[in-house]
Amino acid sequence: MKNTTKYGTTTGPALRCCGVWFVSWVLLVASAGTVAQEPEDSRQLLDSIRDDLVQMHFDEALAGIEALLGRAAMTRAERAEGLILRAQAHAAFGDFDAVEKDYRAILGIRPGYVPDGSLTPAKAMERFKKVKAEMIGRIKVELDPADARLFVDGEEVMPDPAGLVMVLAGPHTVRAERNGHDPLEQVVEVVANQEAPLLLELMPNARTIVLRTSVEGVAVKIDGEPAGETSRPSDAVGSGAPPAELVIEDVPLGDHVFELTKECFTPQLLSDALAVDLLNKTPKRYEVVRMVPARSRITLRGGPDRAEVLIDGTKVARLPASTLETCPGVRTLAVSLGDRVIWQQTVELGEGRERAFEIEPRPNLVLVGTGQWPAELAELGKMFNLVGRLDRPRDADLGGKEGWTGLRFPPEVDLAFGLVPARRQGAADRWYLYSPILREVTQIESVSPGLDRPEWSTVTWGFAVVDTVVGGTMRVVRVIAGGPAAKAGLAVGDRIVEVAGRAVEDAVQVEATLALARPDKPVRLKWLGADGEAAEADLNGNLSPLLISRHERLDVAMVRAAWAELDANIADPQVVDSALANLGLLFLEHGHFELAVDIWRRVDWGTRAGIGEGTKQYYLGRALEGEGREDDAVAAYRKAAASASTAFTDDGLSIGLAARDRLADLGVSD
Repeated sequence: MKNTTKYGTTTGPALRCCGVWFVSWVLLVASAGTVAQEPEDSRQLLDSIRDDLVQMHFDEALAGIEALLGRAAMTRAERAEGLILRAQAHAAFGDFDAVEKDYRAILGIRPGYVPDGSLTPAKAMERFKKVKAEMIGRIKVELDPADARLFVDGEEVMPDPAGLVMVLAGPHTVRAERNGHDPLEQVVEVVANQEAPLLLELMPNARTIVLRTSVEGVAVKIDGEPAGETSRPSDAVGSGAPPAELVIEDVPLGDHVFELTKECFTPQLLSDALAVDLLNKTPKRYEVVRMVPARSRITLRGGPDRAEVLIDGTKVARLPASTLETCPGVRTLAVSLGDRVIWQQTVELGEGRERAFEIEPRPNLVLVGTGQWPAELAELGKMFNLVGRLDRPRDADLGGKEGWTGLRFPPEVDLAFGLVPARRQGAADRWYLYSPILREVTQIESVSPGLDRPEWSTVTWGFAVVDTVVGGTMRVVRVIAGGPAAKAGLAVGDRIVEVAGRAVEDAVQVEATLALARPDKPVRLKWLGADGEAAEADLNGNLSPLLISRHERLDVAMVRAAWAELDANIADPQVVDSALANLGLLFLEHGHFELAVDIWRRVDWGTRAGIGEGTKQYYLGRALEGEGREDDAVAAYRKAAASASTAFTDDGLSIGLAARDRLADLGVSD
């Protein structure tokens, strides 16, 4: 009789069975798991077979098992699982000859297989024991060390709690492996239903060591390679706590150098020739290494009072500071005023040594797309505090302003220096300087004149000289009322012949010599009057604000904007207004009128002669006019026109004339 199932066609009568034991067997089948890592179709087939067995569709289940076992590409695990299901089905139907045949096939794949005794009929269990006695022997393995890995015929096995490994009768290759030991391999002949003792004692080729230190957190290197840090148990606290430890397993035998380091401690070296003691295989414990604290000293000179001193980002003192102690090594020293870093330097401090540093405030700069300055621009880098490094946005064009808009700069950044690597071989990298203050960018190739620290003041002497056309004679053409020259008796038409002991013949020589003079030291001046009479006097120069209205080079303007921003916030009060004014002029120059208005409103020169309130009002008017606020600009120009203030320096031209010109251009009378 043919029976058609979902797995195909089978021959023979449909199977029927009942009884208490069969119910138990059904429960066993229902609870059986699937084979790990089987292909999806195999898992589905095994699950379908189990469903058929639970639902007592025995003919379909056996047909499915035969279909599964008939696959040529089955794995050993899949075949064993299928045979186990078939043995269970045959046992349920009382076909014990078939059960015995299945057991032989199963043990050929899984020598350690044992049916579940509570769910296996007694007759089936008897058949299993008979087959096992004929096919399976035991290897009694004794491993030293006990945690070594064991392999039989290349397949890793796990002995049972009694140390037994079930194998088919016959010769087998047994191998033991463990880190820190030479592997050991032996061939053992196993007799069915007998036990073959086997001792595998591995020879060490390494040893576990325990390094101990007086403090925890000590980094350990073995022959230059990191091995970890020493630590104490989490509950070990107080003066009675045990030393910190680091257990290092399987250190090769032979000579080794152990390097122990911890920040703020003197590094320690430990050398040892590591050997194996076969009579004592416990880890080798070294004597406690006493870590000795190490210190360096720094002295900071200058800088604004009450500024905070930071070492590696931690506030440690305020200026003025006496000698400070810190840990040796590479340290980042910084001085900040408010939220602004005004000086920063990364240095390497030697143990037990003292170094002094001059605190000279500098603008802050970040690098973009690079970690260090190019060699050809290294001198430029020394002028700034490097306060950060940023990645260059992918495909960003740093040569245009838009390429910088997506960057998030740290606070108080005055300049950014970016690298665009060459895209083809032989081409040069391109370097760009960007000003977040002016929002301008320019390519830079070298450290050229004008990129140094600018001056916001100059010394004025209260007179001006020019070379006359006739005969090339140099004459005084202007004397500022109340200035140093007027007080000394110099008059228009006089001819200067000597400045500070040096003979002068033209206006250039006069100006060059006076440019070297200091405001706190008198300069001896000799001249001839219009009538030829000789005269001389000492002049004490006046310190005057210096305003720079235009810049021929963009890189110079950007650097000066950085210094102006810095000095406007931290400089001496006598310089702050000059720095602010020059920042306002830079904003005017680059069309940032709203910013310029804000800056010029902050400038306060008071009622001083020369550069003063009228100067401020004129440039405030220029900014207001640029914003389109004509009425406000006119009001400022009128104040400037009514003042006696000057432009550029205290000796400069009248700002009133310039203000009246602006009013005339606007169609307004002063």
